[in-house]
Amino acid sequence: MDDDDLESWKSAAKSVKPLKSQKLRAPGQKISEIIIEHISHPKDAPKHRDGELSEGEMVGVDRSTAKKLKAGKIPLEGTLDLHGKTKDEAFGLLKNFLHESYARRKKCVIIITGKGKMGEGILKENVQKWLNLEGLREYVLMFSYAKIQDGGHGALYVLLARKSNS
Repeated sequence: MDDDDLESWKSAAKSVKPLKSQKLRAPGQKISEIIIEHISHPKDAPKHRDGELSEGEMVGVDRSTAKKLKAGKIPLEGTLDLHGKTKDEAFGLLKNFLHESYARRKKCVIIITGKGKMGEGILKENVQKWLNLEGLREYVLMFSYAKIQDGGHGALYVLLARKSNS
C-alpha cells in the first residue's frame, strides 16, 4: 500500500462507525488495522516465502516445472487483464485475483499488463514488484513472461503455491 492508498483509506475510515463489541480487537488496536491485517493475511494464506522473485527466476521450483512455465506448457486456469486500469485499480484487482485463484487451488494463471509505451509500461513494471510484496509473495512460486501468442512481454505466467488441505 503506497502513501496515496493509505491516505485514501484513512479518509474513508473516518466515516465508519466502530463496532460495539470490543472483543474483536486488541486494546488500542484500530478497526482499520484489523481490516488491513485480515485483507493482507487471510487465515488460509500460505506460509511466508523468502527471497524476492525476478522474472523467470527459479526459487523453490524444480527445473522441469520452471521450463514448462517459461514455455507456456502449464495449462492456464485464470486470466487477469489489467489493460486500461490505474495503478490503484490494478493493485486491488491483482490482490483479489491471486487470493481467489489460490483459494480455488489454481496452479497457473496469466496476468496481462500490456507493454506500455516503448515497452516500459507502468503496470508491467509494478506488477512484478507487487508480486514480491508481503501478502502476495506467499502465493507466488514463480513468474515468467508469456509466449508471444499469449502476450509476450506484456503478460506474465504466474505459478501459484498449492493450498494445503487443512
